Amino acid sequence: MGTAAPQGILRIPGRLCIGPTSVATAFPHGGTALGSVKTMALMYQRGEFPLRSRALGIIKDVLYTGEQWRFACALRTWDDDALDAVFPFTTQGATSLRELVKQHHTSHRAGQLGSAVAVALLFSADDPLNQPSCYMPRAIPMFERQIRLALDLSEEHVVPVVFLAIPPASGAGGNAIQYGLLEDITI
Repeated sequence: MGTAAPQGILRIPGRLCIGPTSVATAFPHGGTALGSVKTMALMYQRGEFPLRSRALGIIKDVLYTGEQWRFACALRTWDDDALDAVFPFTTQGATSLRELVKQHHTSHRAGQLGSAVAVALLFSADDPLNQPSCYMPRAIPMFERQIRLALDLSEEHVVPVVFLAIPPASGAGGNAIQYGLLEDITI
């Protein structure tokens, strides 16, 4: 453990890709780049439930209820690969041949499992030897309950996305997330 030094304070620029095959290759590591992204953040949430003594009215213990890892970002460009990865209802435009977000009643129904659209997600730090990267072998692309897409000149048009890390398919070994230097991450 080193002593605190201003040089140790990190700003971690990087890029995002889906479906990487090897961290030994250059970005996008055999996968597909997700265009320009900003405001990327890795979030960890631990679930705990306090167990109270009814007689004393105090907390006697805490029940661990699991944990969640999420990766949040904002897509800055109208990138076909990114839109196809995050929206469950895209199709190719008839004239432009570019991705078209088009919701119809047969594309995404209530009750469908998110794991069916999970992607392998890699945040690759621009300085992989000194800054951490993040790999989620199964990440479900999600949105907040409501998203706002700016359609004017006063602000940048971004698509806010959250990827939820889920464990590997049943029976498979491995981790839901790896966070550290790129050379230590196993795909």
